[in-house]
Amino acid sequence: MKIGLTEQAVVKRLQRALLTEGKHLRKADSRRQKRWGLGRYYLLDAKGVVDKDVNIEQLARELGVVLPRRMLER
Repeated sequence: MKIGLTEQAVVKRLQRALLTEGKHLRKADSRRQKRWGLGRYYLLDAKGVVDKDVNIEQLARELGVVLPRRMLER
């Protein structure tokens, strides 16, 4: 049985995990998405944008902050 997680819960888990790497997960507003091509979520470090159009569910699974039996509610 799959247990659902809200997008907000996954984002908070990711933010805590990424802080240890010196990175930050940000959500782009529609203006930035269009102007800079960032996608809905993007990663920052001290030097600037590290990754654009981040799939938060995939990243959360890669970092181990979401277990296989959990899923992101859409």
